[in-house]
Amino acid sequence: MAKFTLTHAVVVLTLLFTVVSMVTEIQGKRTGCILDVLDPRNCEINDCKNKCFQKHKSRDGRCLVNGGSPAEPTYMCVCLYDRKN
Repeated sequence: MAKFTLTHAVVVLTLLFTVVSMVTEIQGKRTGCILDVLDPRNCEINDCKNKCFQKHKSRDGRCLVNGGSPAEPTYMCVCLYDRKN
């Protein structure tokens, strides 16, 4: 049986980051919310919340892990907002 190594984790995180980077807006069918990636490389929570409010009038700016290592993850700034805005 193959062991799950750090290389596997990096590959999985890279694929995840690639998918999120390619699709900057994901429309939620059940919730009516849209996820917009505001900054794929940096996230400082207060700045992210401000960007989210300025762009979409939403207070739901969040920092999500998008890569790095388990010891030092990197984060991206995303904004969740209502489809009606």
